Amino acid sequence: QYKPEGLYHWFDGDGMIHGVHFDGREARYRNRYVQTNGFKLEAAAKKPLWKGILEPIDKNNPYGPDKDTANTDLIFHNGQLLATWWLSGQPYSIDPRTFETTGISEVNGPTNDKIAAHPKRDPNTGELICFSYNPYSPPYLQSCVISAEGELTHRATIDCPEPSLFHDIAISEHHTIFMDLPMVWDLHH
Repeated sequence: QYKPEGLYHWFDGDGMIHGVHFDGREARYRNRYVQTNGFKLEAAAKKPLWKGILEPIDKNNPYGPDKDTANTDLIFHNGQLLATWWLSGQPYSIDPRTFETTGISEVNGPTNDKIAAHPKRDPNTGELICFSYNPYSPPYLQSCVISAEGELTHRATIDCPEPSLFHDIAISEHHTIFMDLPMVWDLHH
């Protein structure tokens, strides 16, 4: 809704859901912004309140260092369409027919109800395997399993010596694979 101050990256954009509904011979297009807390704060202020992700992180921003835009991934779990954010944010529940934001999801994520984009749904059990990563302080990586009914059944902290950009995971029948890639967060440079 507002271009952030400084350099702009397309990951800075507020999440928006688009869809086409087919009903007999008619097709209807609909789109809606995900009504995140950051979206609402900026709407009230009528201006951007965060810098873009290409700018230095502002740990003194009274609204937090990052704006959770819920703009990265959608996944359907336990009757909810969840909009998630790449860095780890609160999963926002979206009505799958109207695309209206119904609020922060009841899903119990790894840290303070935060999960990163790209959780995986186990096709056999219906469980949602989630992770959360934090570039600012340990623990840098956490994981959890949420049952098909939406209950937190497992939580784990993975010991990492430094904050890596854990963008995605893979799952198998018995394992979660975390991709500890060479891209790391260095907040001092």
